[in-house]
Amino acid sequence: MTTAVAAPLTTFTDSQTHLLAGLACVDLRVRWAVARARANGLNPDDEFRGLYVADTHVDALLGYDIGAHLWQTANGLNGHTPADWQQWADTVAQSRANWQTQTEASRQTAINLRLDALSQTFSLSEREVDILLIALAPELDPRYERLFAYLQDDVTRKRPSVDLILNLLTDSFTDKLTLRQRFSENNALRRNRLIQLHGDAHTPLLAQFVRPAPHLIEFLLGQDGLDGRLTGTAQLHPVSQTSAPHRLDPDFAQRLIEQSQAAAPPLHIFVGGYGVGKMEAARLIAQARAAPLLAVDGRKLNDDADLLPLAARDGRLHQAILYLHHADAVLADGRFPDHLLQPLLDYPLPAIIAGKTGWPPRLARTRPIFTVTFESADYGRRLRHWQTILSQPQPDQPVDLRPLANQFRFTPGQIEDAAASAHDLAQWQQTPLAAEHLFAASRAHSNQKLTELATKIRPRYGWDDIVLPPDTRSQLREMVNTVRQRPVVYGDWGFGRKVALGKGLNALFAGESGTGKTMAADVMARELGLDLYKIDLSTVVSKYIG
Repeated sequence: MTTAVAAPLTTFTDSQTHLLAGLACVDLRVRWAVARARANGLNPDDEFRGLYVADTHVDALLGYDIGAHLWQTANGLNGHTPADWQQWADTVAQSRANWQTQTEASRQTAINLRLDALSQTFSLSEREVDILLIALAPELDPRYERLFAYLQDDVTRKRPSVDLILNLLTDSFTDKLTLRQRFSENNALRRNRLIQLHGDAHTPLLAQFVRPAPHLIEFLLGQDGLDGRLTGTAQLHPVSQTSAPHRLDPDFAQRLIEQSQAAAPPLHIFVGGYGVGKMEAARLIAQARAAPLLAVDGRKLNDDADLLPLAARDGRLHQAILYLHHADAVLADGRFPDHLLQPLLDYPLPAIIAGKTGWPPRLARTRPIFTVTFESADYGRRLRHWQTILSQPQPDQPVDLRPLANQFRFTPGQIEDAAASAHDLAQWQQTPLAAEHLFAASRAHSNQKLTELATKIRPRYGWDDIVLPPDTRSQLREMVNTVRQRPVVYGDWGFGRKVALGKGLNALFAGESGTGKTMAADVMARELGLDLYKIDLSTVVSKYIG
């Protein structure tokens, strides 16, 4: 044996150097194991080794204590003495201690070491890091495939088994019984999907071989990204640049940011429809913490129960804010499943569940759970958003946006969609953007599901086309003005704060067929720039549905 000289305890230059130094400690363990295996009778020149069990091998096994293995103790065979093995043991221990000291020194100087960051993120012990390094060895250097096959006395076993890893780490049977718990499903290595055990239902734990998670290898080698199994399910958004709230009220956004920066951040449940700003709120929280945002599509979680734990693992690797959207897709009986909620409660960074509907949590509270409802924008916010999107801050400029903000109760996201469609329509017609484009696009983006129950009528009549008594005509004009002046009455005059219900407009037209009821509705719809739908009550009313 050649005595290794300890490297000077300086800091590591980068993450890869640190990883290779850790593998060098594994290499010493393997060399020591090979030396003892040879001394105890493993013959590398036996072409049938591993394919049969000789009587001499059986006799040797019967001579060992419970838990001992073929190359555990040399007993001075082949010219070696116990002092030789102690020297090996001291060299291995010193190498591991030097690596740990150098790692801690690098940590103090803020050098980014991915393996060290991983061990801290998942609270891995030194032994668990050693297990991970041994499993990594044949993935990075194929030499170890043959070396592990040799030590396991089987040319087909090229990956380290649980038994081999335990033998490489200790000679004490008591320690092995303790260390084998590191391979249980509830231990950090398997619970966080850092390693995989391979074997069928009949394979004993000790005989199962161990591999690191494939994505983990690429991460440790410096590659960013997500596990391939998350393709189409999750997307990692990089740290965003500083920006002000776009869809959200600034005070509301600031409150969410302050909550998320607590030492024990809450689990937020965002409730609201399309375009109300749930995603923007998540981005602002991530931006405030200078962290990336990992968005997971809840519609894909029903296909594979392992996807959310994988996403949680990758989120922790990248120190990302976890954002689960379309959460309504996984609700069962109006509740979020416990097996999906628990990984989010265990997630150490801010986590967010977003959907259209809320639900009461059932699990014990290991962290605060805040349900946040995203209200629809009022008239003032709708008008400001229209002005922002169209870069038109003054209402007296080319297009009067006030009727749009009043008559279409859109979310900020719907306003953006309608504005984009209006630009497309104007470009198609090769004309400047006008009110008619905005109203046409807004009508197209509103009541999209109403056509399933009603017939759409395109308004074509004006006030000059309808013949009515003066009082009836005045009533119709009053109704039109009621709609137009709604922002003034409910907003400027403050009646909106006093009236909870009944802010819409309902009218009952009564009269014989042909007296102008449909035409009157047509005229009002055209005057307000709204769509008109005709509903056949026989299709929506029954003895069960009224």
